[in-house]
Amino acid sequence: MKKLKKTVFILMAGLLILSLPASAWGFFSPAVANGHGVVTALVVSDNNFQVGGEYGFTNELAITAVLGSRMMVGLKYELDSTLALVAGVTDSSPYIGANTLVPLRKDLAGIGELDFTVKNNSIVLFYNLGLKFNLSHDFDLRGGLLGEIGGGKSGLLFGLGVGYKF
Repeated sequence: MKKLKKTVFILMAGLLILSLPASAWGFFSPAVANGHGVVTALVVSDNNFQVGGEYGFTNELAITAVLGSRMMVGLKYELDSTLALVAGVTDSSPYIGANTLVPLRKDLAGIGELDFTVKNNSIVLFYNLGLKFNLSHDFDLRGGLLGEIGGGKSGLLFGLGVGYKF
């Protein structure tokens, strides 16, 4: 019976992710651990696949990378378990931003990221805001939207995938 309740809760969390039009993608939580990391794999909209990862060099500093429709490589500095600063390079342009987490329930959290960059003399905003549901200690389900505003264009994509903590 307990396994059935967990399965129903996972399905309900997935439906919740799909029903939130204002939700968006969260790739990573702000937490960093020395010698540990996270790998994510996401299906973004109909035709994109995105892979991301991070690895903690100290308890506050991690390297991050996201490969998909755009490439991002950077560093993350954890201020506390709910907020981190991020900076790096995306498609040959530097970016800076913030990464956050809001616990909603024991195994469910809202996570997001807001990054600014400059492309062709225009400020561009990348944002990710989503939900992460822990399936076990090592695996989670992630879902939401990826957005980009500025530089003469705007876009919004939906994604769904998994994360693995090591």
